[in-house]
Amino acid sequence: MSPEAQRGPATGEERTTPLPLHQYWFILVRRKWMLLAALALSLGVTTFVTLRQTKLYMASATMILEETAPRVVDKVQDVSEAPLDSDKFYNTQLRLIQSSAVAQRAAGALGLDRDARYTGGAKGDEAAQAAGDAVLSCLSARAEKHSRVVTVSCVDASPEHAARIANAVVQAYVDEMQSSRSHTTLDAVKFLGTQADELRRKLEHAERELYEFNRRNDLLATSFEESHRILSNNLFRLNEELSRVRAEGITLRAQADEARKARKTQDPAVAAALLGGGQILGDLKHRRAELHKELTALKARYKEGHPKVIETDAALAALDRNLNKELDQIYGGLEIKVRANQGQEAALAGAIDKEMKRSLKLREREVEYNRLRREVDHSKEVYALVARRLKETELTRPLQQSTVRKLEPAMAPGAHFKPNLRNNLVLAVVIGLLLGLGLALALEFLDDSVRSPDDVEQAVGVPLLGIVPTIEPCRGPPTDAIERARSEFIVHHPTSPVAEACQTVATNIYSLFLKTPPRVLMVASANPREGKTLFALSLAMTVAGRGRRVVVVDADLRRGRLHKAFGLPRPGGLFEILTKEQPFTECLRETTSPHVSLLTAGSLPEKVNPIRLLELPDFGRLLGQLREAFDLVILDSAPVGMVADAVHIGAHCDGAVLVARFRQSSRRGLRATVQQLETGQVRVVGCVINDLDPRSLQYGYYRSYGYGYRLGYGYGGYGAPAGADDGWGLEEPKE
Repeated sequence: MSPEAQRGPATGEERTTPLPLHQYWFILVRRKWMLLAALALSLGVTTFVTLRQTKLYMASATMILEETAPRVVDKVQDVSEAPLDSDKFYNTQLRLIQSSAVAQRAAGALGLDRDARYTGGAKGDEAAQAAGDAVLSCLSARAEKHSRVVTVSCVDASPEHAARIANAVVQAYVDEMQSSRSHTTLDAVKFLGTQADELRRKLEHAERELYEFNRRNDLLATSFEESHRILSNNLFRLNEELSRVRAEGITLRAQADEARKARKTQDPAVAAALLGGGQILGDLKHRRAELHKELTALKARYKEGHPKVIETDAALAALDRNLNKELDQIYGGLEIKVRANQGQEAALAGAIDKEMKRSLKLREREVEYNRLRREVDHSKEVYALVARRLKETELTRPLQQSTVRKLEPAMAPGAHFKPNLRNNLVLAVVIGLLLGLGLALALEFLDDSVRSPDDVEQAVGVPLLGIVPTIEPCRGPPTDAIERARSEFIVHHPTSPVAEACQTVATNIYSLFLKTPPRVLMVASANPREGKTLFALSLAMTVAGRGRRVVVVDADLRRGRLHKAFGLPRPGGLFEILTKEQPFTECLRETTSPHVSLLTAGSLPEKVNPIRLLELPDFGRLLGQLREAFDLVILDSAPVGMVADAVHIGAHCDGAVLVARFRQSSRRGLRATVQQLETGQVRVVGCVINDLDPRSLQYGYYRSYGYGYRLGYGYGGYGAPAGADDGWGLEEPKE
């Protein structure tokens, strides 16, 4: 897998990785002048606008609102009294205070409808409307929490006028409430009076219908309850009598049946036993028994023809005739009793049926009666309710108790409340800071330059080898004079902070190459004037300071400048070796720094293409010879983003070190440079951030977090054993 694939898409990481918190602090420090300018501009504009604004005064009047009016008469409710939700009540009243009706009433009381300044020359209703709108435009009302106090405020350029309008609005609201309650009560009296008359007529009509119904159904003397009671008693007695008659009839019919059987047998004893017999039948039975006994005795004494026997027998026969006659009368009476019982039963059943029909008819009439009775009762109830309410309304009408009570009148304020210079300045400070911060962040996020080590590691995708500080005596834009002064400073100050930073870079490079130290390195950059030449020179002097032989090759055949650092002539260098086949030993230049040799770019004609020279096999053989003759070969190449020279040079090197100038080099350009080098099979060892101000907070922060001196002890899992030699004679730095 290629190094580019291993790193992943750098652009995606750049988009998704948020800035650390310390980066925001660095942004604020770096853009402090923009923040101060935005703050000064905001304060200046706010002060100018505030001082030119018209001074406004606010006068406030307070009043107390009661949800219900005081109740003077006990148990008498006012017609306008109605329970409301407190929030709804106060919101409604606040809306009423700020209504056109109250505003026009207040304007009329102050005579504003006749003032051309408020009416704009309008007349009549239009003038009143215009004056009311003018009052509304300066009016506000609010209810204080957890109290019934309402504050009415008016804003005007004149303090006296503001107080007058506020007091007029309060009075207009009180008058409006009184007028509204008066109109409401008067309308209620009229409505209730009309309803009472109509309900009285309905009640009289219902009472007449009930009277006519009672008269038609003979209910004037008795009531339905009494009639039902009488009918119930009658039915009870008739049913009781019918039950008795039916029981008696059953007995009589049974006796009649037995009597008929006994009559056929002519057995007086049976008849006597069934019928019971009276005194006469008993005497006859006794006399017959005596005669029968006497006849038996006579027949025993005398013969059949004896006169006494005949006389006694005749008397007995006469007695039997009387007995039969008496039995016939008794049998006839029993039949009469049976028939009489049957007739009585039929009569009682008819009477009961008649009473039942009367009860049903009474029930039917009672339904109609109850309907009429309910109409009368309902009409009485409604009429009484309306009449009572009418009396209450007429009674409370003269009272007209108000639910509004004035608390404090508005007084002319002594100081204006708008414009408030202090509040406006505080707001201007906030807005200025937010504006400056927004501009700073916007410019920062639009800025594509290298601003931190994270930009190299995340956005570009290569290791950070170290941070090289700015050369203090040579501050300024990278002009030719400045670059020459920086080169001379590096040559004559081998122990400067720049040299110390280069030692860290050298150690980090070794840690990335593991056991085999590099012999040929290329120093490249994406664009010109990013400090690659100075870094190559500093790196060479750092390695040479430990007794190693180093040669610096100016491979930028187009704009080579290494010879200027040592004050040497440019001709007789790389171009002459590749074209005139001169030995490199003849072209090597000794420098003022021990163990550092220089191979200049040579005098390249304008018509010669440097790439063709770098593609020659002689260039590879030259690097091989230099690799054998020196401990380290450092090639200063042309900018990768400008020409393709570095790709051809890097193909013969052990690795390439990319140099980026702090806040000058583009991250997009660095990514393109890395991709271009890796496409040409050039190993990009890492990147060095150049020209970071050592006095800035960022430099101190990155040094304290290991980007300055600690990175060489293990970057990304690489590192040399403690105390090991790096191959260049450099000892491991001490913490």
